[in-house]
Formats: sequence, C-alpha cells, structure tokens
Amino acid sequence: MKLPTFLIAGAQKSGTTSMHLFLRAHSAVFIPQRPQELHFFDLDANYRRGLGWYAAHFVAAGPAHAALGQTSPLYIYSPQAPARIAAALPNVKLIFILRNPLTRAYSHYWHEFKKGYEPLPFPLAIEREPERLAQGPAARRHFSYVDRGRYAGQLARYRHYFSREQMLILLNENLRQDPVSTIDVCCSFLEIERQGAQIVARLGQSQFNQFRVPRSVSVQRLLAPYRWKLPRLIKLVDMLNFKTAAYPPMDAHSRQILSVLFAEENQRLAEMFNLDLTCWQDARAAEEANGAKNG
Repeated sequence: MKLPTFLIAGAQKSGTTSMHLFLRAHSAVFIPQRPQELHFFDLDANYRRGLGWYAAHFVAAGPAHAALGQTSPLYIYSPQAPARIAAALPNVKLIFILRNPLTRAYSHYWHEFKKGYEPLPFPLAIEREPERLAQGPAARRHFSYVDRGRYAGQLARYRHYFSREQMLILLNENLRQDPVSTIDVCCSFLEIERQGAQIVARLGQSQFNQFRVPRSVSVQRLLAPYRWKLPRLIKLVDMLNFKTAAYPPMDAHSRQILSVLFAEENQRLAEMFNLDLTCWQDARAAEEANGAKNG
C-alpha cells in the first residue's frame, strides 16, 4: 500500500497551495493532482472511508518518486488529525507554513466573504467569533479567523505524537520573498535533490492565490449552501462572477485588537520552536505586503 511520506498540513491562507504546486513540480515528488485537498484525517466522512480509499490516490506513484505527499490546510487546525495521522503514518514528515496570524485572519475573512458564507463586517465577525464557533464544525470551518491563528497550541498537539525532527515550520513571508531558498529547505527536509531554482524558473514566482471579489455578493450568498453539492455549477458561476481586485486595508481598531490578541501566542510559538518572527512584529507592514493584493 503506497501512502504519503510527507504532508503539507497547513495553515489555511498561508501559502499551502503555493507549496503544493512548487513541490508537485519536483521530479522526485508525487502529489495527487485531484483533488488537491483530500481531507482524509480531518473530515470524519472521508476518514470513515478507510485507509484503502486514501491509499488509492497514490497508486500512480512510480519508482522515481522518492517522496509522496498530500496537502490539506485543515490538518493543523483539526483536533483529531494529529492522532489519526500518527496511527496511519507514524514516520511521516510534516510541513507547516505559518503566516502572520493578523493578516491570515483578514485574508480568511475575505475568503469566506467572496464565497458567500460571511455576511458580517470584519469587526463584528471578530467580536462574535467565540459564540459562532460554539455552533459546531461548520461554523468552525468558516468563521475561525482568530482561532486558527493560535498556532502554538495547534502545533503542540502534533508534538505530542511526532518528534521535532519530523516537523518543518516555514513562514509564508519567507516563501513569498525567497521561494527558491524556501523550496530548497523543503527538499533538504524531504531528503530529495534541491530543485528550487529549476522549479521557480519553470513555474514562475506567481504561484500564489490572487484575491478576487464577486461582482454580485447576492449571487454568492445565494449559492453558498450548494458549494459542496454542485461543484461544477459553482465553478462556472465563480468564473463569471469573480474579478481580480484588492480588498480594502484592515481598519485600525481591528488591527489593534488582533495585535493584542496574538502577541502572547506569537511569543509562545517563537519560544516553543525557536522561530524568528521579527517579520510579524510590524502588523501594519505585514498587512500591506501580504493582505491587500493576495488572498
């Protein structure tokens, strides 16, 4: 049974898609083309399908593929995923890409807004997040803007099951500024040839999700309940209804609230994993660099 040797396990809106595309272009890496996110270890419905269903996505891997991978940004946030991964893949290597939690929260908000799930303005969505999360898994999936940015606690769950050597923690900001070096760090971690320069030369440096806004918000909200049920129709509507544009800068009050909320958590994260988070300290600069142009 062929199973992954590594997972790109999150965080959402932090560059997992970019790293997925970069590593998939490596000559020694096999990552299933579709679906991009298998959601095996985080979604109960998929997990109940069994390890055979999961392994079926990797049967096409050949002898030249020294590393088999899979991407699911929700793995880092899922409380049950670490234990499930450890039971099935005890020797797996885990890649986590973290983004300034302030800008990640804002990007996540606009992601939900454009898909029609989020009707509230950002300040109110932040204020009401605790009560919304108490509504259950669906609400946690869509409205966990602040909660997903508490990386230290999420990664601590993985440290309970995996050694530090099995975990590679990258910063989104470094991936954007120097994708070649960041890809090469991943290659070394996976013990495969460093091909960062070749991959970036072939794919270009613009493998990041460009933010799009709906021409009609009403259409998106009308179709939101059917996104999982009618994917082909939704994809067509999105193609017609979306346009590439920047979202507005975060309001100063929300920025201040989030800066205070994340300060202690970021310090804990830096100490736990010996990370240099200097690039997160100026929240305004980070937002302008990462948030307004890219989702």
